[in-house]
Formats: sequence, structure tokens, C-alpha cells
Amino acid sequence: SAQADLYSNQASRLTELHGADLVTVLKDDILKARTILDVGCSTGAFAKDYIQQFPKGVPGQTLILSDFSAGILQKAKETVVVPSTDFQTKLVYQEEDGTKLEGIPDNSVDLVVSLFGVFLIPDQEAATLKAIQRVLKKGNDSVFANGSW
Repeated sequence: SAQADLYSNQASRLTELHGADLVTVLKDDILKARTILDVGCSTGAFAKDYIQQFPKGVPGQTLILSDFSAGILQKAKETVVVPSTDFQTKLVYQEEDGTKLEGIPDNSVDLVVSLFGVFLIPDQEAATLKAIQRVLKKGNDSVFANGSW
């Protein structure tokens, strides 16, 4: 779509700057996680930086890239490049409303990240945080990291 192209060509540069920082800060949490959910993944900035930091992936790990926009999710599929056929992290692209996360089971995610996605869901912060709380595994090791600083 034209909107997805515009975003991909302009605003995604900003998110990519923050993606590298978030991957660096969360390195230990990423290595421990079995399932990571990127809420509002946009064009895949977090995934691109994840792949740079972990070029072979993490064995047994799934990274779910979710976004409300099918057009933006398609851009992510086109621009997130797995470096080799033996990349060990499973990448899943999933259309999701961040305020509901209906396709994500309760208590199933170890780490939720969002560079700007949560911040950009207008007037829905409480619903979004409630959905994130629902999908995060219960326990001390679950993390929600919002890169909108």
C-alpha cells in the first residue's frame, strides 16, 4: 500500500536506531526467552537488529512479529532477511490488533518488545498493556520492554 511504502521509506529509519539499543539492552533476556513477541513490529526494525546481534539465531526460539497493518507486515517480510538456511530462530509474521492480541495464547510469551508500536496505539494504552500482561508468562523472568524513549 502507499501508506506502507511511505512509512517504510521515512519513519522506519527512526525505529531502526532504537532497535539496536533495545537488542543490546535485552541481550540476556533474549537469550533466555523461548518466545518473543514484537507488538507493532512495523517494518521489522527489532528483528533486523536481532538478526545482526544473533546471526545464527537462538535454538528453540520463536520471534513473533505482529502488526495491525497487513501492508506494513508485508514490508517486514520483504525487508527482514534471514542470513542463512540454518538460522535457528523461527520467525512468525502475524497480523494482530495490539489492544487485543487475540492470536496469542495466554501465558505464552517470555519477552514482549515494542519499539514504538504500543506508544502509537491511540488512546488504547490500558487495553494494550492488559493484552500484553495476559500473554506474558507468569513469573519473575517475563519482561515487557518499550523502546519509545
